[in-house]
Amino acid sequence: MTAMVDLDAVLGEAQAFVSSQDVHRDTWERQQRVRRLTACGRSAAEIAEAVELSDRHVVRLRSKALPVEPPHLPDPESITAERAAEVEGLAQTAFEWAGMLRDEDPVVVYEALRRLTHRQLVEFAIVALAMVPSDATITEIFGWVLDLPAARGVDG
Repeated sequence: MTAMVDLDAVLGEAQAFVSSQDVHRDTWERQQRVRRLTACGRSAAEIAEAVELSDRHVVRLRSKALPVEPPHLPDPESITAERAAEVEGLAQTAFEWAGMLRDEDPVVVYEALRRLTHRQLVEFAIVALAMVPSDATITEIFGWVLDLPAARGVDG
């Protein structure tokens, strides 16, 4: 039996991480903008006005070492047509596996999921979660379970 995970705690940790990354990304983007304006020959006062910072803050940002890459968070604007097609394929697979889970053999779906890499499983879970109608009740979503033989007390 798998130990239950406190999903509320996990979600809280994820929200805190994303918030911290957003702060770092904002700082990184501001620093990038200061660097670009500096390279264009703008003074600290001109940059401060353009970026809405104090002159002193601009001077501080100019002196800080800039990380090579910004903090990583998915950027919806960077999705290519190829990536969109991959996600559509994942959605089709999730739809097919949901049917298999309900109507055929859930153990096969379980074993298929176990064979995915961590990244594939995360992407698959995100697509599958996006397919759940958030305006439906739990009873509406899982009503099909009541039709299973085990739910009716019937063996095999």
